[in-house]
Amino acid sequence: MLPEGTQIKISGTKAPKNYVELVEVIRDGSPTIPLPAGKKYVYFDCLENVVRGKKYNEVVVLDEPFPIEAGDLVGHIGHNQDKAIDKKKDKEGNYIDIETLPLAQGMKGSEFQPNLHVECFTCEDLPKYIAQTQAEASKIADEAKTLLAISKGAKILTRPSLADTTVGTPLKGSKIKVLSKETNINWLQIEIKTSATDTKTLWIENTKERAKKANANNEIELASDTEAWSKHPLQASQLTSSNYNIGTPLLLDMSDNNVKTHQHRAVDEQDTLWIYIEKALDDKNITISPGWLSTESEGVKKVSCWDWFDFKQIKENASLKDIYLSAKKTLSRNKDNASLEQYTPTIKETLTILDKQYNSSDQKYAKIDINSFNGIINKPILASSLGRLLIHYESEWYGKLDSEGKLPKWEALNSEMTENVSNVLDYLTEGDEAKLDAYINTLETSKQQLEKKGFEELKRKIDRFPKDYKSNPKQKLNAEQIEIYKKVQKLEDKVMAWDKTKEKIKKMLWWDDVAKGLAKLNQPQDTPPENGETTNTTTTPTDSAPPATLNADGKAWFIHPVAMMDYFKVEKNKGVCPITPDYRSHFVLHCTDGNMSEETIKAINNVNNPDKKIRSKAHKYIMRNGDVIEIWPFTEKNVWATKAESRNNLKGRMFHVEINYKSPDVPTDYQYQALADLYIEASDIEGCWPIIVPHIEVDRGIPNGHGDPTDFDYNKFYSILRSRNVPIDDIPHFEHERYWGYSKSKIPFANDKYSWPPILSGNPHKK
Repeated sequence: MLPEGTQIKISGTKAPKNYVELVEVIRDGSPTIPLPAGKKYVYFDCLENVVRGKKYNEVVVLDEPFPIEAGDLVGHIGHNQDKAIDKKKDKEGNYIDIETLPLAQGMKGSEFQPNLHVECFTCEDLPKYIAQTQAEASKIADEAKTLLAISKGAKILTRPSLADTTVGTPLKGSKIKVLSKETNINWLQIEIKTSATDTKTLWIENTKERAKKANANNEIELASDTEAWSKHPLQASQLTSSNYNIGTPLLLDMSDNNVKTHQHRAVDEQDTLWIYIEKALDDKNITISPGWLSTESEGVKKVSCWDWFDFKQIKENASLKDIYLSAKKTLSRNKDNASLEQYTPTIKETLTILDKQYNSSDQKYAKIDINSFNGIINKPILASSLGRLLIHYESEWYGKLDSEGKLPKWEALNSEMTENVSNVLDYLTEGDEAKLDAYINTLETSKQQLEKKGFEELKRKIDRFPKDYKSNPKQKLNAEQIEIYKKVQKLEDKVMAWDKTKEKIKKMLWWDDVAKGLAKLNQPQDTPPENGETTNTTTTPTDSAPPATLNADGKAWFIHPVAMMDYFKVEKNKGVCPITPDYRSHFVLHCTDGNMSEETIKAINNVNNPDKKIRSKAHKYIMRNGDVIEIWPFTEKNVWATKAESRNNLKGRMFHVEINYKSPDVPTDYQYQALADLYIEASDIEGCWPIIVPHIEVDRGIPNGHGDPTDFDYNKFYSILRSRNVPIDDIPHFEHERYWGYSKSKIPFANDKYSWPPILSGNPHKK
């Protein structure tokens, strides 16, 4: 006996009052348990057909509304339609349409590439809804708000004050008390009894060990020479003189695990909370050095998601063609044509955000192309800004056919997609000279005469083709004619491809179907359906939410799905960067061998002359105070700074950072911290952890190879990375002892052997 609900495969005549053969017991389309030997039969009337999927190009309207709550599984990500579906061809070489998605059998695992298209929109009155929710949000207590809104102009303190004293020796028999109310902060306030009648209050840097001891009994033991501050290292008065102003608004999630670490929080004497900001842009789109932000300073406030902080509403009334032309116009942007006022509202606001990936002094301007969007993928500040655009426009899935069965808004694009091609083709095949003139008039005046002569000559050659050449062109045309025939075929294919695209668009216009389906679902039980159709939908209860609807004109408020990514908390586990040409696999450390000024660094790199800016030096320089001077963003691959890259075809394989100091000096703490910031930034951009290596090792074995950075404490740098939750122990990195553990190892030997990839440990001169 098969239990009720068992899924099976059958064969034989599928008809009432008939037995069919049981082929397999399955689950989700795959076999489960093997059947006993011999044929087994089931009664067909006891079976219910299970449909495994819908056909392609078929709009699916649910039979009844399906409520979705946060965290619900709503489906599975599909596979890339260009690689995961193996469509067969007929005798003429045309693809044969398939009815349902094929099974995975016989297909390569590498072909199963996830592909998901998500749209977030509403047809409700969004501006009204926002106003109402903002009014309600104003009633929420500050302690219940989990987001920190940081407006443009808010100031950041990049350098806390340095320790100005030491703990000293407490009175014999007394204990050092911890006064701080909480210990999950970067500096602890302590009280030390110095005599029978006197005490002093100091601040010390916190560590995990100190926090544990303080939690136990609010007492702590410290060495007398422990660095300390007589007042909190962060003072609100210091903000007024700070030159670091937020240029792009930030929305910080205070519940984020990174924000909650003690290294990212501080509480001063006034119980004001300070937050450590790792990534921010100033008003020139330059990355600000990581620093501290007071939650009580101007331009900073706690908000909830219902405050809609920094969301921008855009009403887009331009036609599809106008939007297309506006996007196309961006491809010619330059310093003489950079104004944003020439674009449609959506394109203008998008460019405003995309432009911020470039230093404003570089005179580089974004375009509506893949490179400009790729440029912000690893810039959460800009990606989230893009996600806060609320755009009201007509859905691409909506369209009305005209009397000829065409879609006017897509037909309007003919002039951009194929009009020139069609005009040339009509002249070459039909001899329509008016069409040729129409195309020629689109060209620059200096090119018109030459182009026209060329097409006229080509037309004469085509006229000499045999009349029946199309029946067998390979046999009836000579070599030159076959090449001409191929060119004409390419023009025909281009026109045909656009026509097929428009036909495909017709099949994909689901808006009206879904709108009708929803209207049908929303009909009260006692209302006769249209056209005599029947429905089993019950009347919506009066206490339920209003039924979902789609506007008849196809317009809705859209929000980019990137705005929702933080709610899903999808985290990518980084691995080590592969040593292949597709990745920047190495993070290379340099030192300038001279305490250079910012002006000198910019001068030697031609920073003020963007067209001649030097590429054969580092991406960034770190000054003694921790400030970072960007010559090139880390997204720029065409930068090299070692002999190995120039000589061994390795350009575009490394990140380069110059630390500004000269032996016998060593890097400052600020420089080590800034270097850690840059390493994490590079890993975010590449999506993996680069291998850490010094310039000396990359060039080792090359005549006159460089020997920097000198006197660099690798273990100190790795310790800082470890404190930032970088899994440095799992990342290949240059061992400190390779320099310091062997005699004269800091100086490359003439007979050292070059190696790619660089060697990270052991005696550097061992043969």
